[in-house]
Amino acid sequence: MRTYVRVGLLLTAVLALAVLAGGTPAYAWSYPAALNTNAATDSGLDWLPQVTTDGLGNWLAVWHSNDELCAPLPPGCEGSLGTDSDILVARSTDNGATWTDPAALNTNAATDSGDDTRPQVTTDGQAPPWTHWVAVWESNGNLGGAIGTDYDILVARSGDNGATWTAPVPLNTNAATDSGDDARPQVTTNGTYGGNNWVAVWHSNDSLGGTIGTDRDILVAGSTDNGVTWTAPAALNTNAAGDSGDDWDPQVTTDRLTPPWTHWVAVWESNDELCAPLPPGCEGSLGTDYDILVARSGDNGANWTAPAALNRNAATDSGDDYVPQVTTGGWDNWVAVWVSDDELCAPLPPGCEGSLGTDRDILVARSTDKGATWPPPPVPLNSNATTDSGDDDWPQVTTDGGGNWVAVWHSNENLGGTIGTDLDILVARSTNNGVTWTAPPVPLNTNAATDSGSDFLPQVTTDGAGNWVAVWYSYDDLGGTIGTDFDILYATEYIPPYPPVGGLAELPDASDSAGRNYVALAALAALAAAALVALSAGGWYVRRRWVR
Repeated sequence: MRTYVRVGLLLTAVLALAVLAGGTPAYAWSYPAALNTNAATDSGLDWLPQVTTDGLGNWLAVWHSNDELCAPLPPGCEGSLGTDSDILVARSTDNGATWTDPAALNTNAATDSGDDTRPQVTTDGQAPPWTHWVAVWESNGNLGGAIGTDYDILVARSGDNGATWTAPVPLNTNAATDSGDDARPQVTTNGTYGGNNWVAVWHSNDSLGGTIGTDRDILVAGSTDNGVTWTAPAALNTNAAGDSGDDWDPQVTTDRLTPPWTHWVAVWESNDELCAPLPPGCEGSLGTDYDILVARSGDNGANWTAPAALNRNAATDSGDDYVPQVTTGGWDNWVAVWVSDDELCAPLPPGCEGSLGTDRDILVARSTDKGATWPPPPVPLNSNATTDSGDDDWPQVTTDGGGNWVAVWHSNENLGGTIGTDLDILVARSTNNGVTWTAPPVPLNTNAATDSGSDFLPQVTTDGAGNWVAVWYSYDDLGGTIGTDFDILYATEYIPPYPPVGGLAELPDASDSAGRNYVALAALAALAAAALVALSAGGWYVRRRWVR
């Protein structure tokens, strides 16, 4: 007799057993490996990686580097890229298991002298020949005299999953005439099904021809032709003409719906006192510490709401809040994370003054109304915030849209002596839209207990089908296998969408002394790992055969 059970039910049972055995199911990240395949021999520094995927099997990692990078350019190209910083790219078609050799993304890399840094890349997720990938970065290169040597935002496009790229051009259309610096760009799109809109944001101290001040403000531009052309830069923070505080490090995301249902949310850090939209007479209401601001657009970035404080304690806190990240899982679930050195008494119990200390911790807030409000006040995401003494910094959060939310950050906390005090990558996970997070945070870089080099600024993404890839930069030598210059490291993990879905799976039967047939619990446990290997095609691989 053969017993068939629905794999969705099977996995739900497995997860339930895991929870009963000790909480949220544990998933193991792979041992860190060098993403830049020249890590054992290069001497240049590789920094600030970012990774993304189209969900169709193509993964791209981008970063900046001052390595001369002979290969994969022609033989005899020693020194071909020079020692200025350029944008490098590597590709994977096996969910991050292997990567192509790094190549220059900016096609002028062999001849330019300016520095190209802080790249970001995104895609509309379409299959060739309709696929579009857009990369943006900051640069003080003058593009052969076409623009100035102040920092501007450059853009390049790929239609073949990152194998080749168009020549870089200015994204900010005032690049030939502006004098302020434009920096820290980020780009996103609502894709073909959302109307084919692309929105780029960055911060700048340019006055836009005298229409705003020379303090740093958040600028925005849009494209409706897959990044070929862009609108003139405009101030995203609507108080730009009159504010005096600095606005930094913007990030924008969207739920990818079409108007009039589309929603775009931008977050950034600011030390502006931000009277509006608080009541009249609120001068100085937020203070001059850094807080997290938020604005929303319902027309694909053409217009934005007035900036408002995302961290609800902004009017009363004294600590600094900075480097925010926001993402959405759809269905009105939006999660923002950021760094703070505020002591954050509330909403912890009465008498908790100074409970978090003044070390840096990761805070989290949630919105269920498309970013309009963010109640209640922020809470610590790192569950050890009340007892740790190390600094937690530079968080990033993403979701698979199937119930899993993963947050990563770097920290010099030693987790009760289980790892060192060098910087390592920590990770926490939520399966209830950010309400609670796994505790305590654990190292994502599984060599954290033995490594001596620091690991910095992680980024993580997923294809929505269970495959997750995290990247960061590090000067650890991975046990002597690579150098101690900065290189790009990565790790992978498989986390099935939660709650799982699937078809039928065949399980072995067992019989008791009375001859009754049942599914053996031991067999269930033995096959649990196999059942957890869900593939994006919609089937589950169990007992070496496809089932649906």
